[in-house]
Amino acid sequence: MRASPQGSARDLVERCPPMRLTILLFVILLGIFTHVFGTEPIKTPPPPGKASSVSDDPNDWPMYNRDGSGTRYNFGEQTLTKDNVANLVEK
Repeated sequence: MRASPQGSARDLVERCPPMRLTILLFVILLGIFTHVFGTEPIKTPPPPGKASSVSDDPNDWPMYNRDGSGTRYNFGEQTLTKDNVANLVEK
């Protein structure tokens, strides 16, 4: 006697290969999980604004080695010469 298409769970287990049962169980559990835990919308944090500790001064070094590439180049720096040494002031 053949099992009807609307047979019991035992008939389903006997007819399906183990991998199909594993996938079916996974899909059912995934559906239950998303139904139970997926009802609340995801709350994304607001985008971070400009950090208050970062200076707008172009001569300031905002991080170690000046920038992310580690160039250590200071755009506000000038080379000392005989002509501009007299303009140096102590801060």
